[in-house]
Amino acid sequence: MTKGERAMAIAMIYPEAAKLKLLGSGSLVSKELTGVYLSQARTVLHWAPELADPVLAGADPLDRAYEAIPKSG
Repeated sequence: MTKGERAMAIAMIYPEAAKLKLLGSGSLVSKELTGVYLSQARTVLHWAPELADPVLAGADPLDRAYEAIPKSG
């Protein structure tokens, strides 16, 4: 699995950051995934949930799904 796919899987299981912290920093979640990747995955899951499954399946990279979310401004 790519980092984006793993981050999306974690975001789907733990959509809220506070719940993930209960697990500690063991081998389940690397520090690398808890940063930008997990933040992007949770954003995609929240604002464009239809893009989450393709990311998890490896059909679409996480960064592309993240960029596809309309930005207000």
